Formats: sequence, C-alpha cells, structure tokens
Amino acid sequence: MRRARHQRKRLDSYTPASDGGLILDVSNSGFSAGIIVAEGGPGNWYVDTCGPQSVATEVFAGTTYSILAFSDTAGVTGGHLAFHAEAAPPPPTLSLTVNKTGTVDHAGNALIQGTLTCTNADFTDVEADLTQPVGRFSVSGSGDTADIACDGTAQPWSVVVVPYNGKFAGGKSVSFTYAFGCGELFCSDGFATQNVKLSKSSR
Repeated sequence: MRRARHQRKRLDSYTPASDGGLILDVSNSGFSAGIIVAEGGPGNWYVDTCGPQSVATEVFAGTTYSILAFSDTAGVTGGHLAFHAEAAPPPPTLSLTVNKTGTVDHAGNALIQGTLTCTNADFTDVEADLTQPVGRFSVSGSGDTADIACDGTAQPWSVVVVPYNGKFAGGKSVSFTYAFGCGELFCSDGFATQNVKLSKSSR
C-alpha cells in the first residue's frame, strides 16, 4: 500500500491475518524521516524495530502493531511524507548436496565440492568441517565459501578445507557441511553429513 501525507508524523496500526514479515519505507519523503514499529500501548510499549528511511520486521497473526513515521531532523516540522508498506519475501529455501569424492593437494589441504539450490536469499554461505581418521587419532579442519548464486537452480560450490592438526591424505573422511542464506528479513539454514573419499590431486 502507498500513502502520502503533508505532515510531520503519521501513526497507523496493522493487524496481520497470518505470520510473515513487513517492510516499511519512507525514503521518498520530501524530508529525512524514520519509522518506529511497536506493540502494546501507553505505559506498556514494546518497540519491535526503529530506523531511518526503511525498516523490516517479523509480524505475527492477530498482533496489532503501531507504526509511526516521523521527521528525524530537529527543526523540521512538515513536508511531504511518502509512506510505503509491503509484505517481506518468505524465508529462503536451501537444498545442499556434497560430492562423495574429493581431492588432497601437496600441502595436505582437502578440496570438497557439491551443489546448493536456494531461493529468496540475497546472501549465501557454505561452511565445511572435515574429519579423517589416522590410526588412533584424526585430522580435522574447516573452510567456507560465500556468495553462491541463489536463483532456484543447483549451483556448484567448492571449499578448501585447511587442517588444524596435521595433513589430510588420500582415503576415507567424513564431512559435516552447513549452509545458510539470508534475504531482506528472514534467514534459513541446512546441513548435510557425507562420507567423502579423498584422492591425491595431480597438481
């Protein structure tokens, strides 16, 4: 919905019919403005969010939210207030796979790969932990990669896992891989555990 008003402040209320998110924007106003979203009432206010120009907040069905748009500049008492509200995109969806084979370089670092399929995320990250038994002990390490494209198709990722205590070698290992993605308001995550057979890299 869009509203435009010539005034310093505007107070509205909103009661959603279902859980979700709300994005509010006053950046197109003729003066510098901010937004407060709160629950409750006089003497019992709880502020959900507050900020300049644009804010986003999670909302719950049946809860009434008071929304105040205001001038955030001392001495500015009027002007054109442009108020815009819209539903936030739903939480991201993530689907993670890990390949059953990987490689080890001459320095003992492991390279593991897989795919990430996601929607509704502006930022993505994949973190991989790898453990390889060596006799009575084990070599462990971790690595990560970010900014994997999130367009609803399976996107390849690769992570160089640097060991903490020794070197990885050819043979069996176990990976625990964690992925997360964040949109305008919501974040989601997912994980996969996979046996990975490592082989020596030719390079």
